[in-house]
Amino acid sequence: MKLEFLGAAGTVTGSRTLVTVGNTKLLVDCGLFQGFKELRLRNWDRPPFDPGALDAVVLTHAHLDHSGWIPRLVKEGFTGPIYSTPGTHGLCRLLLMDSGYLQEEDAAHANRDGYSRHQPAQPLYTQDDAERSLGQFHDLPWDTPLNLSDDVEVSLLPAGHILGASMVRLRNGDRTVVFSGDLGRPRELIMEAPRRVEHTDWLVLESTYGDRLHSDGDPLDQLSEVVVRTMERGGTLLIPSFAVGRAQSLLWAIRVLKARGTIPDVPVYLDSPMAVNSTELYVQNAAAHRLTPAQAKGLWEDVRLVHTAEESKKLDRRKGPMIIISAAGMLTGGRVLHHLRTFAGSHRNTLLFSGFQAGGTRGAQILRGAKRVKVHGKYVDIDCEVARLDAFSAHADRDEILEWLEGFSEPPLHVYLNHGEPHASEALRQEIQDRLGWSCTVVGDRSSAQLGESLGKRAAVANRIPVLSQEVLEERRARLAQTRAYVRADHDAAFLQRDDQRATRLLLEYLKVERGLEDHDIHSTVVVFGSARTEEGSHWYEEARAFGRLASAESLVDHERAVVITGGGPGIMEAANRGAFEAGYPTIGLNITLPHEQAPNAYVTPNLCFQFRYFAVRKMHFLRRARALIAFPGGFGTLDELFDALTLIQTGKMPEIPVVLVGRDHWNRVADIPYLVEEGLISPEDARLVQYTDSGAGAWDIIRRHYQKRGRPTHWHE
Repeated sequence: MKLEFLGAAGTVTGSRTLVTVGNTKLLVDCGLFQGFKELRLRNWDRPPFDPGALDAVVLTHAHLDHSGWIPRLVKEGFTGPIYSTPGTHGLCRLLLMDSGYLQEEDAAHANRDGYSRHQPAQPLYTQDDAERSLGQFHDLPWDTPLNLSDDVEVSLLPAGHILGASMVRLRNGDRTVVFSGDLGRPRELIMEAPRRVEHTDWLVLESTYGDRLHSDGDPLDQLSEVVVRTMERGGTLLIPSFAVGRAQSLLWAIRVLKARGTIPDVPVYLDSPMAVNSTELYVQNAAAHRLTPAQAKGLWEDVRLVHTAEESKKLDRRKGPMIIISAAGMLTGGRVLHHLRTFAGSHRNTLLFSGFQAGGTRGAQILRGAKRVKVHGKYVDIDCEVARLDAFSAHADRDEILEWLEGFSEPPLHVYLNHGEPHASEALRQEIQDRLGWSCTVVGDRSSAQLGESLGKRAAVANRIPVLSQEVLEERRARLAQTRAYVRADHDAAFLQRDDQRATRLLLEYLKVERGLEDHDIHSTVVVFGSARTEEGSHWYEEARAFGRLASAESLVDHERAVVITGGGPGIMEAANRGAFEAGYPTIGLNITLPHEQAPNAYVTPNLCFQFRYFAVRKMHFLRRARALIAFPGGFGTLDELFDALTLIQTGKMPEIPVVLVGRDHWNRVADIPYLVEEGLISPEDARLVQYTDSGAGAWDIIRRHYQKRGRPTHWHE
């Protein structure tokens, strides 16, 4: 028996494990990759196996990170059966159709607004593809063994988590392997606890919360506190929620809290057609969860169901207090993004996360403190309260997983940890080894495990364990400490300089400057560009020097002071830094090795002089905190930075800031903006993004007038 881990290895998405038993090939789960772009791009990869050669797919449950790639698999040539519980089948009918619709909508949106690099943008799959794949589903109730072939028998066991969620048990002769899928919690509001498993030879175990514990508090009390304080502000409580499982738990909790009188009787909107339809499935499958049929039907009481897009848009025009529950739970798509654009900008409102946020998703960005996120190609400010209730999580935490493992009558021969981010998987591996003494490894992406014929014979396995003397162990330890691999990654200069570590160097270069400016509490800058060849004492040198003094000593508006930032070299850069230095204020230099710029000028503030390797990262830091951009006469470098900034402003990738060109005659000859308008290459509105003056004092007057008219500057993040 061979296992190949083709997804959910080092991440919590894209669950796919290829199992080969004799002549039989089957796939346990077939999920979408979500989160970071490099993961999402894998959805477009041809799988490393022939889909047409698969005998079957077996699903643990319906969440898209476990089922969402099925339509694409069918599109790639898979024609075999897909086995799942009836509950999972019913939910997949909703989820996969909705996913196909969203894939089409996202492609259409990208084509309409022009933010895709692909022309035209294509959906990963369509609603028609999803519907075609649903024709291959076959119901397999819990505890009903099915012979897939002479080589393998499959059965499904209750896993809690969501409606229909299962563990998968595969049997080959007297050997068994169990895939946990996503384990539910033992004391979840709606779902039953996961089934205890007494024996298996091998266990493939999820580790989503392997390094964390859910809060001990009562989830109802925690939710009540968030609701009450939001409603007291007259705000809207927006809850991004998975349409399956989480939405139903939240509806039940709100109903209980209203019945107790602990929260006000405010309107509750369920704005997700899929959540509405999946709630009906909870009524139809009452035996699969804790609620009685009457309680399941009661989820609808006092809830206003939002069916159409027009009804959803009306919510954005309605003022609080109110509660909106809308998919998707990680802010990866769906109607909730439109509500985010409407409600995230007000301090009265609350954005409440009630579940795991995968790395790279908007939800994860916001929980890490991002004050702006990109939605449909435009940035949205996050000025509302951001709250998190992990007590509503449908995933077992570290201790709950260990509690479940303790139910085994004997340990598995080996535990393979998947479906977890690296730190979570490794933490759980250590706990399993230290607390239970079990053999356990974290699986790697595209790794495999060959489960040999003799592994069912535990005594034979025990006899093969090597016993090493203390002397040998000490010698091995000494050799290991001298190996290149043992050198800590952050101390291994040769490793960091490798070509394949370019992304690491880019990130480090970005973070070093970011943290340096944060440590100095610098949030607003005025960027000065110009020629490095401008000599001290010349007209433009003195004007840039005067501007540096004014921009540092005077406030933009409401006592908000900006810091002058330049390329840190000679000429105009030196002049602007010098003016700030002479006024007694800090000033920043972002240096990069270029002709005429071999060293920083002496006027940059110590600890605010940064050296760059990559132009792209330096440009990012020039504009990240920019409140204005001033360009004195300069050459190619000045033009490059100027037009980069104008392009970002023109396309809405950064807020509009004053862009002032000092030296009318020079700039009219170098960049004939009216000519570009006349030729129809830019709009008249684009032309107004640029203003002209002939002095440093004039440039500062333009900036001051801009912010006196518009108020405090907008803060933005990538």
